[in-house]
Amino acid sequence: MISGGEIIFTKEYQLRGKVANLEVESGPFGSDVFLRTGISKNLSYHTPGENLFPRMFMNEDDYAVTWINYRKNNFKLSYYDSFSEHGRVIVSGNFEFLSSDTVMAFDEGKPRFVLFRAIKGTDNEDVFIHDLKTGRTVRVAETGGNENTIIINNTDLTGKGSFQLTARTLDNEYIYEIDKSDLHVVLKADHQIVKVIKKKLPAFTTEELNTIIGFGDSITWGKMRMYDLVDLYHPELTYWAKTSEYFNENYGQTYTVNLGVNRDTSLMGLERMDENLQYEKGYFLLVLFGTNDVVSGSFSSNSTSQNILRILENGRNNYGMFPIVSTVPPQKLYLDGVQFYREQTEQLNEKIKLMASETNFPYIDPYKAFFDQDEGWEAMLEDIKGNHPSPAGHQVMADLVIPIILKLIPEAPSNVTFSPNTGENSFNVSCSVNREFDFGHYRVLFGFSPVLLNREMTVQSNYFTVHLYPFNLSLRRTIYFKFQSVDKDGNASDFTDIYSINLK
Repeated sequence: MISGGEIIFTKEYQLRGKVANLEVESGPFGSDVFLRTGISKNLSYHTPGENLFPRMFMNEDDYAVTWINYRKNNFKLSYYDSFSEHGRVIVSGNFEFLSSDTVMAFDEGKPRFVLFRAIKGTDNEDVFIHDLKTGRTVRVAETGGNENTIIINNTDLTGKGSFQLTARTLDNEYIYEIDKSDLHVVLKADHQIVKVIKKKLPAFTTEELNTIIGFGDSITWGKMRMYDLVDLYHPELTYWAKTSEYFNENYGQTYTVNLGVNRDTSLMGLERMDENLQYEKGYFLLVLFGTNDVVSGSFSSNSTSQNILRILENGRNNYGMFPIVSTVPPQKLYLDGVQFYREQTEQLNEKIKLMASETNFPYIDPYKAFFDQDEGWEAMLEDIKGNHPSPAGHQVMADLVIPIILKLIPEAPSNVTFSPNTGENSFNVSCSVNREFDFGHYRVLFGFSPVLLNREMTVQSNYFTVHLYPFNLSLRRTIYFKFQSVDKDGNASDFTDIYSINLK
């Protein structure tokens, strides 16, 4: 491929005492990996297609580079080293996914093994090893979960007959012993990852019940590079802040917490979630991860969607929160010659929506909504550079969240007490204060029979009096009643139990 396209990736290394830039340059028919050290060297010249996610490994003055070669959902692992000075595909063959998170091990000063995570013939990521000396590739692990981490404590295997690697899923840690000569694999240990059992959290305070937490990456954090904005940090313009602003103006006081972190992947978010929520409490949890998973090439859509599901389940089951998940917005990396980012984003978004539907989590779909805008989807992104939504894009996202919250059934009346008023045709009722920002009123039904509650009244206070006048009570003095909470949009809670009271 001819140099002169758009640079879509660059990373700086120190190589032989000089600055070396490893870059990916797009073109009309794909992309290439270049090493630039004063002169420009096309490492992927012999591997046509989309060459993405290069990683350099150095051993003294020598180096090796791995990258992903991608063509229409076909993944291959490519390789270049300073010994052969030749780029080539080293692993191919019907991989549905191949992670960019490669690990290199050296033997006698030369690159010997490449370890990587991939999906081949299964529905989750497994660990593979490729022997650069023999050209053989072996699946190390095939577990029921997605291996998300590979660790080799010492990557210099000189003089060793075997070596150990650690592979982790969300629930387990596996330690394998691998023979260097024939790649024979032995499972040495299988440890369940112990998770701290949380103590039961106290009930939400009124402020916490009306708090919106944004939990995600730099999109949630508030990164926006716009010509008409000063600096790049604008949490006040994010979709969670705009959602809160809407409810503040139209319903009642809400609060916000920003738990967005730059460059976070879904796995990073999951790993920090419990620590974050020890100090920040809120009922509404807006979850947006996945952009960095795709941009880094680190995780498959299967792995990312499982990480996000764990976040949602943790929020709902362990913290009593109401999570709303988002699909990944489109990116400016959607180039004519590079289809990886768009295809992987669309694949991930389909899995997010399916996962959310199957597990009853509400979701928003800004990916579709951005493409539906008359201004075009690119107008929904920051205008200087980058892939973050603009203020207009965040407003589109907020407009998707607001109806979901508005449809929520309000909190049912609790701690109900009641008593007759002596000598009067009335009785008093009280319950706990409804603390929701959009609370409207209580609807009370009452009558002379538990199956015929044909009288009705509405009240705003949690302490109220029900007057029976002008109803004739000469013959029937037992009254039955029940009531429910109704929000300002007419959504109603379940009714309380039917209570009876004697007005003798």
